Amino acid sequence: MSSPDAISVESPESESSAPRPRRWIRFRLVTLMLIVLLFSIWFAFQTYREPIGESNLRLLRPVSSMEGKAWEIVFSPDRRSLALLGWETPVTIYDLQSLYPLRTVCQGRKVIHFAFSSDPNIYAFVENNTFVEIVNAKTEKSLRIDALNQQPKVDFSPDGRLLVTGGYGEAAHVWDATNGKQIHRLGVGGIGGGLTPVFSPDGSKIAIGNRNHTTRVWDTETGVLLHEFNKAWSHGIAFHPDEDVLAVSYVNGSFALWDLTTGNLLHHEQTDAEELYQIEWSRDGKFLITCGLNADIAIWQWDGTKVKHLHSLEAPEWVVGATFSPDGTRIITAGGEQAPNTKRTVQVWAVPLSQRLLGD
Repeated sequence: MSSPDAISVESPESESSAPRPRRWIRFRLVTLMLIVLLFSIWFAFQTYREPIGESNLRLLRPVSSMEGKAWEIVFSPDRRSLALLGWETPVTIYDLQSLYPLRTVCQGRKVIHFAFSSDPNIYAFVENNTFVEIVNAKTEKSLRIDALNQQPKVDFSPDGRLLVTGGYGEAAHVWDATNGKQIHRLGVGGIGGGLTPVFSPDGSKIAIGNRNHTTRVWDTETGVLLHEFNKAWSHGIAFHPDEDVLAVSYVNGSFALWDLTTGNLLHHEQTDAEELYQIEWSRDGKFLITCGLNADIAIWQWDGTKVKHLHSLEAPEWVVGATFSPDGTRIITAGGEQAPNTKRTVQVWAVPLSQRLLGD
């Protein structure tokens, strides 16, 4: 039994240990908040998306790249994904925002052309022959059409009801995409060549570019020829998203804008390119982008009456594709050296947050 006069004294260790759990909790909270802050900053830098416009073109930089021989860059109709296609390879589909690979289609097939329908589950592909296969990934059913030309390029109408095929021949063809029935034969004037077919955004017109002859435009419903533009050897063709204007790039390194109401030439631009392979509009129709052989990746402004060169991006020797993303925040390019079996790269250009904060 202890003495009543004894005094209980706590040791120094027990006195100092009392608040320690609270300090440890505070430390963990501060650490967690710091981690969250750093992650938020990193995420902001990774996901920052600024619409591309005249005022920020000088800030465009490559923000990501993928090695690969992309022959075609195709956006899905819902604007959520894009397909990258090499030559005689399967097709890889990527999430448009993160560029994370979602799936590969046409496994084991040597695909050279690819197109989405208005339903993202339906697509068409072409191997190095005359046949087009329309596939419904949801039902796992397919429809095979003999397009009558070698290496037929393809495009679906905006409603997915029709398919137009080009390729090497003297005519393009319009098909019912549901049953494969031929609807129109669109002759190109007896001079065959590599035919590139494109539907207008509203589906009312079809333009056919001809690598060896002139570009022609038809009425989709009747198959009646509306215009023949008196300039030959086209590579790329693109309808303006809102106006009756067709942009065409040519083998001699020039491009032209044509009035689809009158058939008149609106603008012709001779560039320093050896060839211009592709021309594309931005989603709002204010800008054009061109690329090709020994050519700048050039961005042009269209104000409804004239074209003005705004900016050029560094380009390798051979750029087969350049396009604006559907949301207008990025440019996607594909190219490299022209020689076979050389390194090729797909690059994504954007205005990084660092460039916006730091300027040049």
